[in-house]
Amino acid sequence: MRGTPLLLIALAGCDTVFGLDGSADAGASAVYSHRSTITVHPPSDDVLADFPLGVVVPAGDVATSIAAETTTGREIQFSLEDGTVLDAELEQIGQPDGRVVAWVRVPMLAKPTTLYMLYGRGPELARRNASVWRDYGAVWHFENDDVGTARDSLGDHDASVTANAPPAVSDGVAGPARRYTNGEGLHVIDHGASDAALQANTADLTFELWLRTYSLVGEADMPLWKGGSSGSQGGYDFELGLHYWLACASDGASASAICAGIPAERVPALGSWRHLAGVIDGARLLLTFYIDGGEQDNQSLTGLPIYSGEAMDLGRADFPMDADLDEVRISHVARSSAWLRAETLNLTDPAFLTLGSPEPL
Repeated sequence: MRGTPLLLIALAGCDTVFGLDGSADAGASAVYSHRSTITVHPPSDDVLADFPLGVVVPAGDVATSIAAETTTGREIQFSLEDGTVLDAELEQIGQPDGRVVAWVRVPMLAKPTTLYMLYGRGPELARRNASVWRDYGAVWHFENDDVGTARDSLGDHDASVTANAPPAVSDGVAGPARRYTNGEGLHVIDHGASDAALQANTADLTFELWLRTYSLVGEADMPLWKGGSSGSQGGYDFELGLHYWLACASDGASASAICAGIPAERVPALGSWRHLAGVIDGARLLLTFYIDGGEQDNQSLTGLPIYSGEAMDLGRADFPMDADLDEVRISHVARSSAWLRAETLNLTDPAFLTLGSPEPL
C-alpha cells in the first residue's frame, strides 16, 4: 500500500541516534537510505490507542525502491514525526504480486497523523512481533507458505489442518488469505483453563475477521468457531447462513446460545471483502454484531464467564463455506464502532492512508 523536519531514529538494540542526514551521535555503522511519508486520516476524532495500522505498499515505485535499496527486503523501520520508532512486523515482501505488507502499532491515532517508513540499510523488521498487538490474544494473517498451518503473530496459537485438504492460498484483503470451498479447516489448540488468550471468561472480548463470501452453503457456514453454538457449550462463533448472519456466544449453562445478527435481506452483497466482529462487553453483559464497523444488532447475555475448552476452528469442517478468510483476531477489549470502522477503512479506502514517493536521505 501505500518534509521534512529532522527525524531522529533510535535503532533497535542500540543507543545510537541517527539523523536523516546520516549523522549519528557515535559509532554509526548503518543508516536507512530512503523514506516514504505515510499520512493517516482516521474517520473520526475518537482516540484509538495502540492501533495496529496496516501498511500495504502496492506494486509500484515504492515497492520497487524497497526491493532495489534493501538486501533482503526486510530492512524497514517505521517512526513518528518526532523520531519515535514504532513496533512493527512484516507480513509480506514482494511475493506473489509485488506488494509489501506491514503492521505498525500507532500509540495514539485521533487525527491526521504522519509517519515515516524508512528503508535501505539497518535492522530487519521481524516477521512476528507480539509488541504490535497490545491487548490481543491471537492474530492470524495467513501469510506463511505452508497451507497446512497458520501462524499466530503472538506465537502461542499456531493453527494446523484438521480435516480434508488444507485451505488453498488466495489473494487477501491485505496479504495472502485462505480459500475455503469444501469443508477445509484449521485447528487452534486450546491450552486449557489457564490459557486466557482465547477466552472471554469474566472480561471483554472481540472476535473479528475479514471474509469474502462467494455463496452461502448452508444454514450456518462457520468461518470461526470456539464453541458457543448451543446453550450447553460455552464459547463463541460466527454463523453465516442462508437466512441469518449471526455472532453467537454462550455461558455453557443456559437453554440456548445468545446470538446477535441480521436476517438474509440485510446481508451485504456477496463477493466483496467484509469485516465481521462480535464484541462481548463483560461489564454490560452485552453481545454486539458489527459489519464493516457498523453496528447491526446487540443482545443481552445471560451471564459470564464464557469459557470454552474447545479448540478454535478457523473454518469449521462440519459447517463448510465458500469464501476467502483473512486477518482473524481475538482481543481482550470490547472494541468500539470507531475502532472497527477504522480497521475497515484502513484496508478498503485509499483515502484512509496515503503513501508518498520514495525520498533519498
